[in-house]
Amino acid sequence: MRGLIGIIAAFLLYATMPAAADPSAAGLAWSDLPPVPPPPGKDGQLGLGGPFVGTSGGAVLVAGGANFPDGPPWHGGKKVWCDSVYVLQEQAGGPPRWLTGLEMRLPRSLAYGASVQAADGVVCIGGCDREACYRDVFVLRWDSVTRKIETEPLPPLPRPLAMMAAARAGDVIYVAGGQEAAKDPVVTKNFWSLNLLTRGRPGGFRWRELEAWPGPARISAVAAAMEIGGSPRFYLFSGRNVAHAGVDLLTDAYEFNPKTGRWRRLADIALPGEKPRCVMAAPAAAVDGRILVFGGDDGGRFLRQEHLERAVRGAAGPAEREPLARQLAEWCDGHPGFSRDILAYIVNTNTWTKAGELPATSRLTTAAALWRGTIVIPTGEVRPGVRTPAVWQATTYQGSAKP
Repeated sequence: MRGLIGIIAAFLLYATMPAAADPSAAGLAWSDLPPVPPPPGKDGQLGLGGPFVGTSGGAVLVAGGANFPDGPPWHGGKKVWCDSVYVLQEQAGGPPRWLTGLEMRLPRSLAYGASVQAADGVVCIGGCDREACYRDVFVLRWDSVTRKIETEPLPPLPRPLAMMAAARAGDVIYVAGGQEAAKDPVVTKNFWSLNLLTRGRPGGFRWRELEAWPGPARISAVAAAMEIGGSPRFYLFSGRNVAHAGVDLLTDAYEFNPKTGRWRRLADIALPGEKPRCVMAAPAAAVDGRILVFGGDDGGRFLRQEHLERAVRGAAGPAEREPLARQLAEWCDGHPGFSRDILAYIVNTNTWTKAGELPATSRLTTAAALWRGTIVIPTGEVRPGVRTPAVWQATTYQGSAKP
């Protein structure tokens, strides 16, 4: 891991595009921040899949998540859900420093919910553990004066949910897709909204069910929001649909206009001259008139992994199961990592372009936070069953991310 962090620290990526007037032309300079520290009482940090991510009190927060301390499941390891909260805070005269402690915890161990940035903290939505998905919604805050983590409950979701996509468009939080159960999950077309302006109004501050997008149900989708001509819009990209017959990798894209209550089908996720691609579980950020999608899983190897996992589960006995289990382990252990491409959706032209590359394989099931005019992508999954504690920071050198 030290070698990986050293490579990232030594590598400064500049992604240049041909015309400065083009919104896709803004490049990114990458560096690394201190890695997420070990949880209290532990010697090391494996990294986290599916944590809540955002900013509060001038700091970056990373909370919850899951990992495999004893190795991935194809080698007998069990997934463990976490409740620790980590706070990356700037220090006077020195580099940022992570803070954590036994008292800095979520109300329960959670992963694979959704994080949405609000003015007063990180809105943590849903999530699951090994046994169940949850309806819980709360604001997570860091008080830099008392140096304490605070939580404030918000209205619960209409139903338990995890593996969904979410973003805040204007003053409204939107949640799309997801699964309602941790075991034998069914993929949904849930589309819910929570208007933060109704906070404090008796009976008015609650989630509302809206008409879903005109496409398949999905989990692990990518969501973002942007204001167009003074009107906020919600965007939904990619993901996967899981049915009894198998997995469908999704390459579609949609825009929801809250003013009209209507969806619009956008251009599929494809670079000029290329086939559409899946970008499931990728972090994303809206910057300078475009939505940046950082890597993601195209699903090519995922389909083979899914096929082998089904075969292992359905094997008649050890003689049939063991060679299939070896194939599964070899396939997963040989995973080269996820796409390094940074794709940009240009809202004004309804087109996709490549806006550069990540310093290394992308991190899935994490989120991008806007912090101090930069984009921060902490921890995440770098290949099946493997997480990283490393933290990337990107600075745009045309325009800037919003704090």
